[in-house]
Amino acid sequence: MIPENTTDYTLPSGEVVTISIDVGGTEICVRNSRGEQIGRIELDSREDPRGREEFFLTWAYLDMKGEQYKRQGIGREALKFHREMFGSPIHAQSDDGLTRDDGSHLIQDAPGFVAAMRNEGLIELDDHA
Repeated sequence: MIPENTTDYTLPSGEVVTISIDVGGTEICVRNSRGEQIGRIELDSREDPRGREEFFLTWAYLDMKGEQYKRQGIGREALKFHREMFGSPIHAQSDDGLTRDDGSHLIQDAPGFVAAMRNEGLIELDDHA
């Protein structure tokens, strides 16, 4: 991925991570201060019934280099940055226990993360799949 849009985010520990979003808005890449990829969020770009662009969360992991990057606000900051760059709604599946071929089912920390992001308005409340 060639980063088109990039921002830095300072973790509570003081480490600065870099969040990059590809030009289409379908991949968010997070790198630590050493340039190592620590996580990625993938989204599908779709059209809503009125023909407007929206995004659908299909894959998200922020523990590629260990647990120390989880629960640090990185996912929240990544979604906020995406919203600033694209201004389009982001949707996600609900935790219904089903496994989906597109990867949009929620596992591990995802149900809590999606619920928190819905409460903050960063992920839409409907399941608009």
